Amino acid sequence: MRAVFSLFSLVALATTGVFATPVPECLSELCGSIPLFDSSPSPVDFAASITKVETPTRSLPERDVEQLTNAERFVRGLPPKRPKLLQGSSLRRTQPSPVPLTTYRGMVRIDKEDGTGTLGYLSAHPFSGAQYRYQPDINDAAIVTFKFDPAQTLGSASEFMTENSDIQASFPNLGLVQGRDDTDSNIAAGSFHYLYIAGTTPTSPDATPQAVPNSYTAVTGTARTAESEVWTFNSDTNALTLQWVNTDGSKPTTILFTQSTALYASADPHAFNARYPASIIRVTYTFVPL
Repeated sequence: MRAVFSLFSLVALATTGVFATPVPECLSELCGSIPLFDSSPSPVDFAASITKVETPTRSLPERDVEQLTNAERFVRGLPPKRPKLLQGSSLRRTQPSPVPLTTYRGMVRIDKEDGTGTLGYLSAHPFSGAQYRYQPDINDAAIVTFKFDPAQTLGSASEFMTENSDIQASFPNLGLVQGRDDTDSNIAAGSFHYLYIAGTTPTSPDATPQAVPNSYTAVTGTARTAESEVWTFNSDTNALTLQWVNTDGSKPTTILFTQSTALYASADPHAFNARYPASIIRVTYTFVPL
């Protein structure tokens, strides 16, 4: 009798709406940042931003052109300042002149690693100004610049910067930033630890993780380390790769992938996916010159 009553009770509860339709659980790494994004000065609706990002209008204060920093000049489409020349007979050259670097300008295309198609382009509209994503429309693409030795086929792409990103005025350098849930600044096989593609201030080549200002920390208030000189360019294929340096100076395999359009790097995407089980896609980056 008690079992019959329990059955009827469940039916009654269901028909009266006491049991609500379950809300799908968000399984992406991004979900953990939603409260942090919402508390930022300019929060965005996460669900809407997955498929659409409104392009904000940005007005820059008028200043004398000669007073602009190089970053501000890039925003306005101006060339960098002329270098200041030191004068005086006491100056002498102690080293041969380095090979002049060429500035490359273009976009970053995000392709599936398995060669089955293109997902889109590195977007000029990061999530809440914190971390970068891709978007399929080329009109949303970020314009990037970097310096490269044209005498090389494979080498460092230094001073990798964005021109038109929503956050480039504050953090023009494009680099890697320690993930929110990482317990330290190292990535390795067997570890879920991960990195964001994000805006950062400059760090030295081959530097270990640095506690420098970066876009993720600025938006969320969560202190994270960063590296900016992480890019390598192949001038034959236009392939771009990234290399994180661990705290001990070691250079782990750095694999690129995406989840919910956010862009990540890790030494073990499988371990990342076990912790954040939403679908991931391994990707490659290709420079598209303008």
